[in-house]
Amino acid sequence: NMKTKNICKFIPAKEPERLEINCFILESNIATMAQGERLSCNMAILVKQGKVDFCFDGEKTSACAGNLLFGFDGESFCAKACEGCEYMYINFSGSRSDTLFRRFGINRIKRCFANFDGLIPLWHDSLSRASEENIDLVFWIYTLIGVCFNTFFKLFSVPTASSHRHRHSQALS
Repeated sequence: NMKTKNICKFIPAKEPERLEINCFILESNIATMAQGERLSCNMAILVKQGKVDFCFDGEKTSACAGNLLFGFDGESFCAKACEGCEYMYINFSGSRSDTLFRRFGINRIKRCFANFDGLIPLWHDSLSRASEENIDLVFWIYTLIGVCFNTFFKLFSVPTASSHRHRHSQALS
């Protein structure tokens, strides 16, 4: 307004941090688990039953039922599981994931956490009930898990004893 000599400047809206869920899967096929791949986004893995060795960029992380693990965009990934092993995973991306990883100290060295057995029924039931009509709501539930991370990681901030990481190498000579 020229009469009042007001100056107006509009600041572009900052894009909010996003957390996008790409897929939610229950993996029970041992042959499929063993197939290597390069992760195209981040991955949250919850072991439902059995024992499994996950390999991220050539480093082994052993896990069992109730362990929650994280894989990172760009890493090579495969799993060697015992018969009867099952795990569920959620692939996700977005700037919010990096913020959550930093806030809770989740990284390539500290990626496996024990005592998340309580999440197994929630994840399994939600996956079982998901349909085309409500899959977005199921995924939304898992974005809310990020809100709960603070409580969980205060209680379980030490990596599991069974998650010793080993560098895969050829025979030493």
